[in-house]
Amino acid sequence: PVSGPFVLLCSGGGLATPMMWSLRPRLVGALLLNVSMFREGAFQGSGAEEEERARSQRFFGYARSQRGDLITHAILSDVAFAHCAEDMLSMEKHLTVAYNGASLNFWNFVQRPLMHWTAAELSKNLRALPPVKVPNTIIACGALADTETVHRSSLRLQRLLPGASMAYIQESRAAWELEGAEQQRSVAGLLHGLLLEVAAHLPEPATPAADVEAVVPPACERRTEASDEEGSDCSVSWEV
Repeated sequence: PVSGPFVLLCSGGGLATPMMWSLRPRLVGALLLNVSMFREGAFQGSGAEEEERARSQRFFGYARSQRGDLITHAILSDVAFAHCAEDMLSMEKHLTVAYNGASLNFWNFVQRPLMHWTAAELSKNLRALPPVKVPNTIIACGALADTETVHRSSLRLQRLLPGASMAYIQESRAAWELEGAEQQRSVAGLLHGLLLEVAAHLPEPATPAADVEAVVPPACERRTEASDEEGSDCSVSWEV
């Protein structure tokens, strides 16, 4: 169990966000990536919910039969950004290697969220919660991610987390881990900047650790304009 202050990182569609309320006394920051499962009240029982349930059932079938090729096709079609066919082939190659080498434990585990963790359930839980202010909170999503499932979900969550800032990862849909080095650097920079903010407001430890050196990636600058600065190696825009 975590005994001291900590930072929450969620890159699972928003599944970890309800924990922020119960963990608030020790939570000193959060980075929430591509929140996609916080839907409006009308979503429950709608045709959109039925379509999503059917999609989850298809993925469940792919996982149960260990069809990594079908999962790869769905990921590349729905949530990955590519500049060109060569980038798409590179992502397909990496996913193929990963799924071909996946263990039985992986396939058993990946079926669970498809069976039990749904957008309707998460949305119902979040709508029942009051607004809470968590310091140093960033809600980030791909600039090219789906408007309804990702952008609007993220904005709904921002209303529940007053003071949280929004960031957009340029040239990304929702698979930043897969899309390339630029998208990965953007997310690493967001996390680095968040940790610097947190560290600046934590009390100095009574006995600093000796002979420990932290190696961190270059931070992304926070900006208030959507356009990239020339020569910048981090493509993230900020809105507050």
